[in-house]
Amino acid sequence: MSIPQVPCPECDSPVFFPSGGRPGDKARCPLCDHHFILQSVPVISVQGNAPRSRLPIIGLGVLALALLAALAGLVARRQMTISQTMLAPGETDAVAAMAPEAAPDNSRELERSLREGREALASGNSEVAMARFREHARLRQVPDEVISGLVEMSATKEKAKAAVEIAAAREQALRQAAMDRKAAFGLALEMARKGLAADDLVAARGAVERAALLDPENPDLAKEHEALLRKERSGQSRESAAVRLRAGEAHLAGERWGEALRDFEAVLAVIPDNAGARAGQQKAIAGLKSLEALEEKRLQYLVHLDDGRKALRDRRFEDADAAFQRAARLFPDEREPRRLQDQVRNDRRDLDNTVTQIIRNAQAMLAQNKPSEAFYRLIDADFLSPRNQQVRRLMADAQQRMAVTQNMNNPFISDPKYQNWMAQGRMALASGNPFMAMEAFQNALAQSNNTDPFARQAFFESRKQADSLGQKAQEFQKVFADAKILHGAKRYGQALPMLENALSLFPGDSRVMEMLEECRYQDLLEKARLALSRDAAETERLADLALRMRPSEITPRNLIKQARAIRFAKVPEPRFPG
Repeated sequence: MSIPQVPCPECDSPVFFPSGGRPGDKARCPLCDHHFILQSVPVISVQGNAPRSRLPIIGLGVLALALLAALAGLVARRQMTISQTMLAPGETDAVAAMAPEAAPDNSRELERSLREGREALASGNSEVAMARFREHARLRQVPDEVISGLVEMSATKEKAKAAVEIAAAREQALRQAAMDRKAAFGLALEMARKGLAADDLVAARGAVERAALLDPENPDLAKEHEALLRKERSGQSRESAAVRLRAGEAHLAGERWGEALRDFEAVLAVIPDNAGARAGQQKAIAGLKSLEALEEKRLQYLVHLDDGRKALRDRRFEDADAAFQRAARLFPDEREPRRLQDQVRNDRRDLDNTVTQIIRNAQAMLAQNKPSEAFYRLIDADFLSPRNQQVRRLMADAQQRMAVTQNMNNPFISDPKYQNWMAQGRMALASGNPFMAMEAFQNALAQSNNTDPFARQAFFESRKQADSLGQKAQEFQKVFADAKILHGAKRYGQALPMLENALSLFPGDSRVMEMLEECRYQDLLEKARLALSRDAAETERLADLALRMRPSEITPRNLIKQARAIRFAKVPEPRFPG
């Protein structure tokens, strides 16, 4: 029997035409489900003995085409590649053995499909081999369940084999990498030993660091590291001693006494009889002593300036002038003490003029029989000049007149705390800061157990003035409230810009000024502590700024001492990767 066939244009598998075909007919490949149009008459390439009847052969061909089409649909649904579903030659024989014996008319087809499948498999053409083996199984009438099971088993075996191969390759790569690291570690350690033997500490340091990156826990590395540290600390390299000698001379010329002393002592540890290093050591020690004396003198100078500023802020002009004079005697060339002395004289003159004007107004009010108004004006004068005897006499006179006047008696007139709060509130109102005035009047009202009508009226007046400021007042209150929260949480660096903004809105607010100074001081200390481990010079600079703000504080002095101890250490600790 002869069956016409045409190769599929897509997968090159044979497409059989039992009833023949003509050019222009439509065809479909049962393996890859590709549709195409015949361009020529199918070629008769398979020969066989003619059966007695053509109907069984035609039915068998139709059944094979249907089964192959169903298998192709299954392959498309499972998205399996040909290499995963390919049957091995041994499994093909198993399929053939399990199937019932085919009809004698199909023996040639069976032999041909099996032979072509094995030949395609041997030549590496897996697609054609798969098609031939499946055709052979269908001709043997093997059930679909058996074929699917064999395909799945083959795919599972291939996956397991591939996984084992991948794991073996990975393990081999890890072993090879470990061997390479071990060899590189041994080479780096050998180079470190050679560098130590040749007194080449730079090369030894580089080799030890490379070995530490490869195997940091190796005990041999710890031994070489200790040997390297001993040589670095003892300074046995004469070349390094020459370099340190030149560096010490440069530090000595720049009056960096601590650095110079460290370099000269390192040189003397290697070359004890070096005259240049010995002389430089003596000069550096003398420079450090003079520096310590100068620092102590400057510290006293800063303390005198700080005392004078505090006295000037409290309007104690005699104490402020005396403190500034002591600072000027310590450093006659400094301009700051002289400028502050001029400020003392100007503030005293302005204060005397203000107090004199208040006294005149109070005397006029007393002449007009207004003792209450005169008394409160005199309270302001007494707040500005507490030791003025004339103000005290006029206050006593006004108080006596108020005591004999009906409905004008104030039982809290003689309370100094009440008078102080009232005076601060009036001064704040006069300077245009109603918020500070509200706080002062509220404290005066609390001092009187909320019964004083004068403090209550003054509080309402200051609040009315604050409300009249509008947007500016709201912004100040919000910014100052946020700054107080940050200050309470010790987040001084974040509170600084808010306080500066609040001070720009109301420059005369003493609460903002005090809190701003405190935040600046604490922020400097915090930055100095953070910089201590990485930059001792920066720590010393920041602590010195904090000490200038508060010369009597101990914390900035301790930070300066710690920073200098790190900077002037004789031998710096070499860095070693951990």
